[in-house]
Amino acid sequence: MKRTKEQLMADIELPRVVDSKLMSLRSACEEAICSGFKSSALGQEHTYGSDRDDQLNLLGLAGLVADTPIKCFDGVVWSYKLHTPEQVNVLLDDGRAHKYTHLLSFHGKRSQIYGILEADLPSEDKVTNINSL
Repeated sequence: MKRTKEQLMADIELPRVVDSKLMSLRSACEEAICSGFKSSALGQEHTYGSDRDDQLNLLGLAGLVADTPIKCFDGVVWSYKLHTPEQVNVLLDDGRAHKYTHLLSFHGKRSQIYGILEADLPSEDKVTNINSL
């Protein structure tokens, strides 16, 4: 059976669509991870920074045995608030949960793309399905 022009174009377009969608999803995941996270480590919810430097700084606090000031936002102003070692551990757990929630979401969407690619579908349908993610 002879393939139509649309089918041939979809065959050519499919790798570009996959690359573009993966890049978009990866970028959205990184942006979500680095946009900050909320924690109630201090008893009330505060927002904490989570860009790469913030993540490294938080990891450096693991195992700390003394109280330490950490920058957070209380809904009004960003300021350094003293955190006990136990509060730091809660903060680390909340930050880790924030990061892995987004990483697992990205992984799930990437798996969906690979599932679509492996499905017995015409390229046009694969392009449509991937674009809809």
